[in-house]
Amino acid sequence: MEHKNWVPMHIEQLQVEEGFLDKLDLTFEQGLNVLIGARGTGKTSVIELIRFCLDAPAFTEFAASQSQEQARSVLGGGLVTVTLRDGDVRILVSRSATDERPRASAPFVRPVVVSQREAEAIGALPGGRIQLLDRFRADSEAVEGQAPVILRELRSLTAEIATLAGEVSLLSEQHAQLSTVPTELQAASAEQAALLATVAMSEGEQKRLEELQRHLSQLRIRQQSLSDASSAIQTYAQAVRTVAERAPVLTWPEAGGANQLTEAVTRLASVRSELNALHGTLTAIANDLGGRETQNEAARVAAEQESRDLRSKLNEIQAGAADVTRRVSALTEKQGQMEATRELINARDAVKGERRARRDALYEEVDRLREARFQSRKVIADTLSRALGPTIRVRVTKSADTTAYGEAIASALRGSGLQYNRLSAVVATAMSPLEFVSAVEEGDFTSIAEFASISPERAATAVASARNHTPDIVAASIGDVVEMELLDGQQYKRTGEMSIGQRCTVVLPILLESHPEMLLIDQPEDNLDNAFITGTLIKTLQARRPTNQLIVASHNANI
Repeated sequence: MEHKNWVPMHIEQLQVEEGFLDKLDLTFEQGLNVLIGARGTGKTSVIELIRFCLDAPAFTEFAASQSQEQARSVLGGGLVTVTLRDGDVRILVSRSATDERPRASAPFVRPVVVSQREAEAIGALPGGRIQLLDRFRADSEAVEGQAPVILRELRSLTAEIATLAGEVSLLSEQHAQLSTVPTELQAASAEQAALLATVAMSEGEQKRLEELQRHLSQLRIRQQSLSDASSAIQTYAQAVRTVAERAPVLTWPEAGGANQLTEAVTRLASVRSELNALHGTLTAIANDLGGRETQNEAARVAAEQESRDLRSKLNEIQAGAADVTRRVSALTEKQGQMEATRELINARDAVKGERRARRDALYEEVDRLREARFQSRKVIADTLSRALGPTIRVRVTKSADTTAYGEAIASALRGSGLQYNRLSAVVATAMSPLEFVSAVEEGDFTSIAEFASISPERAATAVASARNHTPDIVAASIGDVVEMELLDGQQYKRTGEMSIGQRCTVVLPILLESHPEMLLIDQPEDNLDNAFITGTLIKTLQARRPTNQLIVASHNANI
């Protein structure tokens, strides 16, 4: 049940200590508040100090930078404090010019702030229009909060796939270099068998020589496998140790009173202890593998010595016989390496396939989020068009902004000799990031040539150039495009065709229609004609919910 004294969160007071506006103390009411004064009297400074203190976001990077600079300049070495009221609760928020973030007595809602030049910039910039529409979205935090986590995992999996593909390529080359070994071994084995049949060597010695040849091949393969495994475990153990050593040091100043970090410090120490224990376990595994390497090496040395003795005896009976058996031993070892390489290729391919399946499933989740985002924006755009039409119309086109995706492709193709700017734009509109990356991973230049309408040779060059850039490409942003149009006579104008005043004419009614709890606008009458101010802007202001706070800075007393 709602408390009878409850009112929406709003700004009650602004206080400044030191700086250009030292001892400034302003109070505000629920509903409409207007700061009226001539130019240069500090109205904008008041708006920007509130934005700075409450860490309210700007619609453009330039506005954000300009706002921060102005607020810090006004404050100097001083402090700004804003008192908010949320029902019966008062929240104190303060911030000095050197504070990275505001200090607050409780969580609070950040207001919507539009500076003097932001209204025009919002209409002019695609990102500004997206941000304006997103101010209406109830699902914005839920949807946008998931995307970065998924994209990081998408990037990580794609990088792992690229590494695995590189390993498979290298192993395949090694396997191809050994392709003649089976035939050579068959011929050498036949020669050895014919030789052994003619010499005066016991049947047991002959069998032992053949066993040693096979055994030495196994021992060398085991040695390489143990060495690779030991090296991998040691690298992993060092990574764990590095994480443990980089644990943050948490300190609590005496001036802060009772230590509120005690539990966090205890739990952090426990985590570090577990990491150190894990490092110990991994080190023990690596040591065990090292011991097995030593045993294997000793067995290999003994087997080689026995093999040399038998070859020497054979050579005494038949000159040149040792060369034949030595060649059979070497080829037997190479065949073992060939078989082991094929097993490694199969294992790497299996892991790569599993990673690709996970990556593709994650990309489906990205597509689902994009669809949810678009549908949410479309509902808002349709609602705004009904509320503000026919004068103003808002439209959303799904996934039409491929700028970042195209730039990622262009970056990958630089230095390739291709016309990368043109080609990247074509590919970005013809193929999704996952489609393009999958084609690159598979070396499928035919599909790229078909989609992009380029020659197979140029597509093959694009594949080779993009192979090391797939993580950036697959995680590239694909955005919706928002158009805000104004009815001018019988035709609708897009924001790119409008004058500054017309852009503001479109943006301000949309902004006011959002009904945020706290809205601050600095000099909305700039770039607007009097007919729009009296006929549209004032009516829109009056139509706002009286419980929602609006603070307007103006040099036009008529407002």
